[in-house]
Amino acid sequence: MVIRSVTIVVYPESRPINVPKKWNAMSAPRVVMIQRSVLVALLHAPCTKQHGESAQAEEDQTLQALKAAEIQARREEKRRIKQSQLEAESRAKQKDITEKEARVTIQHAVHSQSVLVTCGAGIDIRQMVCGFDCCYVTIKNLPPDMKGSEIEELVDSTGVDHESFLLLDVRHAQSGGHGVEAKIILDANYARRVALTLDGSVQDGNILEVEVSDNLNAVGNRLGSSDQNPNVLTISWHPPSRAMVASFSTPSSAQNAVTIFNRTTLHGQLINVELDRGRSRNIPIDATTSVKIYNLPLTMTLADVKKYFNAVYIHELRPPLTTPKAVHSMVRQRIENLGGFCAYEIAPANAGRSKEVRVTYNSPEAAKRARDMLKDRKFGVGFPTFKFWIPEPAQCTLMIPLQQYQAQQAHWDSIADRYNKKAAFVQITDNGTGGVSIQVSGEDTKAVGQLKLRVENLVVGEALDASLWHQSFTKTAMQRFFEIIYTRTQAYIRHDGETQSLTLYATGTARKKALILIRKVTDCLESRERTIQLPESSIPFFKRQGLSALKEELGDEAVTLDLDTVPGVLKFHGGDKTRRMVNVLIEESLKESQIGTIHEAHTTCPICFDEVKMPFTLGCGHTFCTACISHYLTSATERKRFPLVCVGNGDSCKTPIPIPTIERYLSLQQLAQLIEAAVTTYIDKQPNRFRYCITLDCPQVYCCEGSKKILTCPACFATVCTGCHREAHDGMTCAEREQLINLEEQEQLNGAWARTAGAKRCPACQVWIQKIEGCNHMTCHCGAHICWICLAQFTSSSDVYTHLRKTHGGIYDHEINARGGGQNRNAINNEFLLAQRLQREEDERARRDILGLLPFQNRPEAAAYNDALENFRPQRANRIVRIRRRIGNVGCYIV
Repeated sequence: MVIRSVTIVVYPESRPINVPKKWNAMSAPRVVMIQRSVLVALLHAPCTKQHGESAQAEEDQTLQALKAAEIQARREEKRRIKQSQLEAESRAKQKDITEKEARVTIQHAVHSQSVLVTCGAGIDIRQMVCGFDCCYVTIKNLPPDMKGSEIEELVDSTGVDHESFLLLDVRHAQSGGHGVEAKIILDANYARRVALTLDGSVQDGNILEVEVSDNLNAVGNRLGSSDQNPNVLTISWHPPSRAMVASFSTPSSAQNAVTIFNRTTLHGQLINVELDRGRSRNIPIDATTSVKIYNLPLTMTLADVKKYFNAVYIHELRPPLTTPKAVHSMVRQRIENLGGFCAYEIAPANAGRSKEVRVTYNSPEAAKRARDMLKDRKFGVGFPTFKFWIPEPAQCTLMIPLQQYQAQQAHWDSIADRYNKKAAFVQITDNGTGGVSIQVSGEDTKAVGQLKLRVENLVVGEALDASLWHQSFTKTAMQRFFEIIYTRTQAYIRHDGETQSLTLYATGTARKKALILIRKVTDCLESRERTIQLPESSIPFFKRQGLSALKEELGDEAVTLDLDTVPGVLKFHGGDKTRRMVNVLIEESLKESQIGTIHEAHTTCPICFDEVKMPFTLGCGHTFCTACISHYLTSATERKRFPLVCVGNGDSCKTPIPIPTIERYLSLQQLAQLIEAAVTTYIDKQPNRFRYCITLDCPQVYCCEGSKKILTCPACFATVCTGCHREAHDGMTCAEREQLINLEEQEQLNGAWARTAGAKRCPACQVWIQKIEGCNHMTCHCGAHICWICLAQFTSSSDVYTHLRKTHGGIYDHEINARGGGQNRNAINNEFLLAQRLQREEDERARRDILGLLPFQNRPEAAAYNDALENFRPQRANRIVRIRRRIGNVGCYIV
């Protein structure tokens, strides 16, 4: 068989060549994959025409070589196809993981747990419920073994959107019961639904009790206020019921009855069962064979109770003398006889709880008068004992540990002495059980609110830096360390394992000594050697690059890899930051082994522009040094640029960094601080949508887009008008209020300060801004781009620079002065000052004309009203917005 032509593909070059025709082989044209060495051997073989056995042997040898080349080519093709399939599967898995992580959101309560936010990738604020629109709900008597996820599912079952509430705390009942209490923050619009659905419902045999707080209080270190309406008189009583005594054959049967039936539900009522020790209570507990049963439904007969309890004998202890309907009718009749009430409401009935009615009056005085008259009257034989309660107009209470109070006693004494007056004062009481009660009360709600803020700021304490935290502080043995600090320095330390943070309560020298001790202990704990057993699939990664990268970051002596044991053990020195770095590398190694992630050699980090060390790849495909991405996330709080995005491709990638990635590199305390910064930036960039409370230092935020025109701050009780963002003004429009306020003196004070400090108002949000150095392009915190010379507002930086060069002759002061632009700038400033003076004169003329324009019945009444407003002074001059109004604007008030 003779080959006329053959195409041989030689690899690795893969260049087809033609074999000489004199080379005898197969006759059919073939395409053969063959190695270079095999081809060379064939070409150098003697090309003599031989016949017989030698020619046949040569032909057989050639065919064998060609077959071997074909087999090897098929193997290479299969390997290539398999590798392509693995890479496709790896990309699909990586894409699935990336998409899932990109969809992850996180909820958090910021601003002293008063603002509920939902954040997406890059800490992008997706939803925010302001403190003015939130409330707290406490669910009591939950089963002791109920988990947080199960509590969230319970709230979800009421129809509340999961992003509209957040579980804040789960703790054992403070009343000493066996159940637990859960506290959640949620949108106030859903609070009533949760209360009506869950209150009185049964969960694993426990009857749930739900309390709704209309205002944000009593959480953590915040004062709990009597947030109910002081115009409402609440009347409560225990409903009529039956009481019986059940006898059993043995004492053990009686004790079992107490264990089984006490505080269980029978026909919708919570019954109480206790051992009967006789009238004189002289029968021993282990000898009595009877039990007393209280709060039995009126419909239960002796036979029903005997059968239900499987008792030997039943007799009535106290027969009912009235019915629930008769009690309600009698209470309603007494209220109607007194008169003067606005509303009469019967509270929803709940199993085992006292019945309530709420009567609303026009004023707290009317409610108190009705309470005093009802307390002195008898309601007749057989009626229950009634309780009458009216909340104080302004009263807040809080319990703190005794050591915390003693560590700050100087501050507490100062507050108690300074505010010891009728309008607002602080009352401090030692309850004798290791706690101190702090009560803020008074007759002036506004003064109480301001004092409440100061007390809360003192109770919050000083949050220590995250570098001082160590996970060993959560152990019981470390409690002794905090006790030693208090004994030596009189500084009180509160640790929180959930947020991984320390809070310090101390002053002066005690604070310095406590910080030194904490730092010494933290350094000592971090110097200890820590070990982590590596998964087998992670060892190749650490041998290849992980170990060397850790040594370069932490030092050669700080980390070692012990492969003598199975599995391998990584030993290192360092704190929680080092532990998080090691965990990230382990996750990266597992990802590489599972989905085949391979980092290209000599990849450049987009942050440090150096070769990547300890690589970490984002979902967008860009690879960073682990130390660089960690620093990028931890320093985001100071940069305040959100959302956090990938800076790959020369900062053009802009893919938001997923929440799980951020959580890997930040501690819980750092994550909370980052979300706080994101929320603050989000609020500052939307001054037309969100505003802070008008009270100085109050952190509460309200939304200006709601339907309500007057809001009450849940923290300081201040009332705010959402139209003019000042103190609420009933009976007047915002325009009328503006015209009656004396702004001339305020503007003079503001102008004097501005001239001294070199400040100007932002034309967008009216906040005072100052230029310290640099060019004349200013960027306000609200996002406005401003020309500092003429205060013109633009939408982008490039527009400002174009304006500066075209109008003023340059972007810097020295450029303007060098080109003779100083005179032009002075002229503009003079025009600006002249416009301000003319505006003030115009405001004063309009104000003088108010007496003849406003619809008062006579001029003396208007003058008296105007003189009263002369004493108005704002609490913060830099929050006053100068209104440029014209004389024609007041024409609508002419009668």
